[in-house]
Amino acid sequence: MEDESRHEELSASSAHGDTAGVSLAGHLLELSEREKEALARALHDELGSSLTAINLDVASVAGQLPDGVARTRLERALRVLKEAVELKRRLIQSLRPSMIDSLGLVATLRMEAEAFEARSGIACAASFGDEPEALDPRVAMALYRVVQDVLRRLETTARASQVTIDLARDEAAGTLLLVIETDDPSAGETGIPLQTLHARLRHLGGGLQCHEADAQAGIRLEARAPNTPPRDADTSLS
Repeated sequence: MEDESRHEELSASSAHGDTAGVSLAGHLLELSEREKEALARALHDELGSSLTAINLDVASVAGQLPDGVARTRLERALRVLKEAVELKRRLIQSLRPSMIDSLGLVATLRMEAEAFEARSGIACAASFGDEPEALDPRVAMALYRVVQDVLRRLETTARASQVTIDLARDEAAGTLLLVIETDDPSAGETGIPLQTLHARLRHLGGGLQCHEADAQAGIRLEARAPNTPPRDADTSLS
């Protein structure tokens, strides 16, 4: 029961923060999201256009050269450019996934889960249902960050063999409920920024709990948030 006690303490410590402190943390997290969005846009627009122009020029020159050292080096440069474009795509996805604005939270979470399973080899069973109606973009991003941070931690430790992700509407509570379970009992102790995720969700009218998934091993994270945050969750610091 020692692990269970640790998880309960962790959940309790994240659940009883000072109201003003949580509010300030929420505002700072909102500002951080704005900065990430601006950086993602710059990577997409400015760096993306530059890489495309370089790729077209190098490919054009390489196509006009006969076989030889020069052409071989330009073709190698094209392969490096392709890797740079893929790195740019991954950075943008990490900073601000464009799908969350164009296709919604459910499609973005599904893509994240599939990509995680392909990269890590850890079985990931996901159930999301339909896209929540009238979902505030800040709530969508907060729930996405929970999934992103948890999967990133599980991929780094490689101690889990499976993870399940469920997103559903809790009609009784009037909130969205995101549940993540994994058979890695150490996942909640280090790496996952539980305090930060809780502060973000609490600022939006929700919260985060972490406890044992069952009597054997593993953890269960429950993230809750309303479709629309309360008025005092405004992003202004004034």
